Amino acid sequence: MLTELQKLSCICCGATLERKNGKLVCSHCKSAFDEIEKITEEEVVALNRATTDRNLLRFDDAWDEYLLLLRNYPENEAGNWGALLCDYGIIYEQDYNGEYLPTCHRLNERPVTESYFYKKLNDDHKKKADEIEKLRLAIVDKADKIKPYDVFICYKATDEKHGMAFPTQEASWGRDIYELLTHKGLRVFFAEKSLQESNVEYEPHIYAALRSAKLMFVLAGSIDHVNSTWVANEWKRYAKYVRDGENKALRVVYDNVNAYDLPKELQATQAINHNAMGWGAAVEKAASDIFTPKQEKSALELELEAMRAQLEALKKEQKAAKPKTTTAAAPQTTAAKPKSTTTAQPKMTAKQLTDIGDDYYFGRKGKTKNYVTALEYYYKAAQMGYTEAQNNLAVCYKDGLGTNRNYYEAVRWFQAAAQGGNHHAIYNLGNCYQNGYGVPVNYNEAIRLYKMAAEKGNVMAMNQMGWCNENAIGLPRNIQYAVQWYKMAADRGYKVAAQNLARLGYRINRY
Repeated sequence: MLTELQKLSCICCGATLERKNGKLVCSHCKSAFDEIEKITEEEVVALNRATTDRNLLRFDDAWDEYLLLLRNYPENEAGNWGALLCDYGIIYEQDYNGEYLPTCHRLNERPVTESYFYKKLNDDHKKKADEIEKLRLAIVDKADKIKPYDVFICYKATDEKHGMAFPTQEASWGRDIYELLTHKGLRVFFAEKSLQESNVEYEPHIYAALRSAKLMFVLAGSIDHVNSTWVANEWKRYAKYVRDGENKALRVVYDNVNAYDLPKELQATQAINHNAMGWGAAVEKAASDIFTPKQEKSALELELEAMRAQLEALKKEQKAAKPKTTTAAAPQTTAAKPKSTTTAQPKMTAKQLTDIGDDYYFGRKGKTKNYVTALEYYYKAAQMGYTEAQNNLAVCYKDGLGTNRNYYEAVRWFQAAAQGGNHHAIYNLGNCYQNGYGVPVNYNEAIRLYKMAAEKGNVMAMNQMGWCNENAIGLPRNIQYAVQWYKMAADRGYKVAAQNLARLGYRINRY
């Protein structure tokens, strides 16, 4: 039975549960739960923490906490119910009659009955889940009636200071971007304008805009604003569409922000410095790149065709240089045979192809940076089984360099290189499993791959093992192990690990 120390909060509204007629009943929203036998203190603390985060609309934090709980206690009823609520962005809010009803703040397109967690619930919670499915369908129906958008502007509108709300600088940027792009004929979702013109609830409209928009601008005047609850809920939902390979693009417009301090999902995006001259033109170009119909062949495509033609010509030269066999008798002479004036060009090895790809990728050795050309060379070397090229090719697919971003293709090439023992690919594949890039999130597999790469000497994997130990990602939180992994990477010259050590109060002399 629950002890006095184990006060389990209501999984719906967060209030304290009381015992009544063999059940635990919420004094606030009247939700009832079966009496819980043999529940541990760890479960109570985890559930209360996750429920608090969910009710504060911090769904991503709550999601991680529910999954961590269910990893150790997979049959925990309240944990499975809470994870389902989190997955569908549900909190319970009081209506004007005093009744607590589910409210959706982050719509999920998958029917509730298809959720993994739905299948783990008891009959009482399944009935509640069926009510959530009706709510979900109602929101989808309303969203379907909203005209599609081209661009979504994600920003924090106001800031609280001294008990008063003040407009943020991002709100001003958003107005400028809204005016720029609407004059170009694009339909732009900008909350300040769009929601005033709307007669539907917030979530159906925001869902419709996120689903239809091909381009999102995240406005970053401060890291706190980017990470604020409502803003993060919007760009994280959109980032998932991008990560799943949909034809969408994310751009960050920033000022007075260090790019390395941005959330990791935004660090790989193309950024526009609002403080730089011509930032408006950069915004227009970002939209033009997506919405302007492509010409029959761009200059870049023509350059790529020319490069392919050169490679084909090289193949023909090599073929022509091979000596031809003949059945005619050789002339009997003691004179020296004439030397051939044609020198056969040796076939490029996979390493040579990869090196040329690197030159185009980094823009070195007199070559102009060109990701498309780099991709072409990487692909040829990758087909020859060269693991370094396979890893580089996968990185291009993962980051959308020289091609459309495609996480599934990235994972395929990372796996090929990892099977060949490439420690960079093993680490990158672990990163895909940790973040759900092209594969389901699997912390256990991520840790296994990070450890394998670390054992092969990969300093990024060592650092990541430290990070996972420090933050309980796929592992119990263990600062001692975290320090050991960070120190291992720092000793090998990895500055990020040294910075992590310094943050934990340790110092490496060389830094």
